[in-house]
Amino acid sequence: MWPKPAAFAQKDVDKIKEDIRTEFGKHDGLKAIAVQLIRENDRKLVGFVKREIEALAELKSLGGLFDGTMMKECTASMDETWQTLWSCR
Repeated sequence: MWPKPAAFAQKDVDKIKEDIRTEFGKHDGLKAIAVQLIRENDRKLVGFVKREIEALAELKSLGGLFDGTMMKECTASMDETWQTLWSCR
């Protein structure tokens, strides 16, 4: 068995982004409309998830000031055993 790399591969980044989209799509009335992650170093990613509150997005279309979107900062890290952990706050 080949040793795993000590850094995030693009497929790992794509999987984490999809996991974030899925998690933030579980709540009624919320939708993840963008997830961005960039490498801070080989074992750490930083970025954000942009969420849309569907009911408030409708208000914007009616001339409201708030466009119905919210952003949360996200990080992902890889430990020595190649396990990944991500969180958004």
